[in-house]
Amino acid sequence: ASAHSSRLPRAEIPAEIRAVLTAPSHHQVLGVGAGASRAQVKRAFHKLALKLHPDKNRSPLAEEAFKRLQEAHAALS
Repeated sequence: ASAHSSRLPRAEIPAEIRAVLTAPSHHQVLGVGAGASRAQVKRAFHKLALKLHPDKNRSPLAEEAFKRLQEAHAALS
């Protein structure tokens, strides 16, 4: 996790954002297995992007989580 996530008490960080920020691998950020197809990666990205996009999610950590999500998608695509 980043230094930013330590600013809020753990209980105040939404579960989806906490999961993305603390995931040790790109696959775990997206919630897919190591053998996931491009289609599965894309579907997982879009599903999480709808929840984490800073325009939709008002959490102060949404932008950071969305950036990490984008990095994972780019790495696995």
